[in-house]
Amino acid sequence: MQTPKRKQKKALKQGKLILTISLGVAVVIAGILFAYAKKEQAKPYIAPDVPLTSATLKTAEQADIISLEVHLKDEEDYVLFNREGSLYLEQAAEPINSLMAADILDCLMPLAAQETLTDDMTPYLEHLGDFGLEDPLIELTVHYTDGETLQIKVGDEAPENGHRYMMLSGDSHLYLCTTALYDALYFNHRLFYQADQITMASTRIDQITVAGPEGETLFQYSLAKGFSYEADTSDETVQNSFFLTAPVNYPADSEWISPILTALENFVLGPKVAADTPENRALYGLTEPEYVLTVHQAQGIESATDSQGVITRSPAPERTDVFELGGAYTDTLRYLAYNGNLHLFNRYQLVFVKDLKPLETLQKNPLDVPMALLKAFVIDEDRYELDRIEQANEDGQTEIVLTVTKNGQEYDAALFESRYEKLAQVTVSGRLPSSFAPSGEVLRTIKLELHTGEARTITLMPFDGLHNAVGVDGVYLYYLIQGGLTF
Repeated sequence: MQTPKRKQKKALKQGKLILTISLGVAVVIAGILFAYAKKEQAKPYIAPDVPLTSATLKTAEQADIISLEVHLKDEEDYVLFNREGSLYLEQAAEPINSLMAADILDCLMPLAAQETLTDDMTPYLEHLGDFGLEDPLIELTVHYTDGETLQIKVGDEAPENGHRYMMLSGDSHLYLCTTALYDALYFNHRLFYQADQITMASTRIDQITVAGPEGETLFQYSLAKGFSYEADTSDETVQNSFFLTAPVNYPADSEWISPILTALENFVLGPKVAADTPENRALYGLTEPEYVLTVHQAQGIESATDSQGVITRSPAPERTDVFELGGAYTDTLRYLAYNGNLHLFNRYQLVFVKDLKPLETLQKNPLDVPMALLKAFVIDEDRYELDRIEQANEDGQTEIVLTVTKNGQEYDAALFESRYEKLAQVTVSGRLPSSFAPSGEVLRTIKLELHTGEARTITLMPFDGLHNAVGVDGVYLYYLIQGGLTF
């Protein structure tokens, strides 16, 4: 078993944009199954003694290739066999990932050189180390159906252009090739496989918890009490219904929740590297996991689309998935314990686990609740009740019409909607000091009653001569300019 390589981690910047971009990139990287290139210092470049030109070194069709013997510097060797148009590792029942197989075969059909540096290697044979060819990064032996065996040596990067030095058996030339062959072959052979994938549907996730190595909850997001998923629940409704429930209980900003739910829905579990045993946990940095991520999904409906585009819907049971994050394999790949096995995974898929500052994800607009969720709005002594009725329009089409009453009397629905939208856009002015303790007279009380059964209460108290402290369900974290929540 290979000892894990541990490399220095890179710090990530904070912010919603960075989080969203990181998660988006992670999905793409995961889709091509964690391919990565190791960095090393480029070696000396020799001026070519023939004109720089690309060259085809070996033409072949996929059916012409029998097998590939791959010897890697500082990695485990492996052999790939071509069987019925797919590449298999030795003794494997399933072919390797088709995208990765295509990357390998594309480099060999044909095998090409980007540049020819010299047609006589004799003067350089005592200096092969300068090109990374004395102990090559890759020694690839290709066996062909015509009986030919070709050995390809791939060395270090050239300083001029990022291409790699390459030599062939029975050939006196020194070539430069693109990095494609190196990128397609140089990694642990376990990365040729994906694990069975996990379904985490953004329309069923109702709680996300991140704990530290001692089991302490670092932060948690939960759907509002009383919320239940339905078949027609919109993404906006879901994202606006999450609370940060630890370390404080406060509404979460949908702009933070959205990329987190997207990351979980698109999470790709990397290949299994070992069984989950105490010995292997120690080897892969999981004796005391750095973080534990728990994702709970409510019972609901799962949709699937077949190859013909037909959508089927089926019941999905309640489910809890637990991921324990451990040591690093590279800057990008880390180890993870899941369901009795240890796996590799791309750390950028779960960037929020380590790099998120939960108190920065709180909602800064106290009344930013979609009107579609609103059942009643109470401000001071006035109670507005909302109803939506179906009626036919002039064209005979059925449409949903909003009706509003104020203290039991009919009220202009368009006027209410306009005023409420202005309130929903009001943003807090700043963060209250940690020493603030709510006391004194409540200056204003606003209560939102939602169709989900949730009730949210916003209160204003004195803070200073210009601002009021804003409480959401009794939690005071921000202040707002006086008069900011006037309806």
